[in-house]
Amino acid sequence: MIVQENIGNDLVKTYSDQGMMIQGGFPEGLYAEAIDPISAGRTYIETDIPVPEEEQHIDLVGASTSSFESTPENVVEASTVSL
Repeated sequence: MIVQENIGNDLVKTYSDQGMMIQGGFPEGLYAEAIDPISAGRTYIETDIPVPEEEQHIDLVGASTSSFESTPENVVEASTVSL
């Protein structure tokens, strides 16, 4: 079932209480959870796709950070992406 919680600051958090991905929002997509302004009135549906249990880390340069020595010249800031 879709759950919506008012988390303050005029924001609402939407997620599945069954651990499933939700679909909808803006931009339209699949999300583990969504946080939106209450005034946006965005809607979501629960899918049959389970939320992944582990986060996957993507290196922005396509190489493992353990494959080279970290120096100021080759350090980039990587992002964590939940899939």
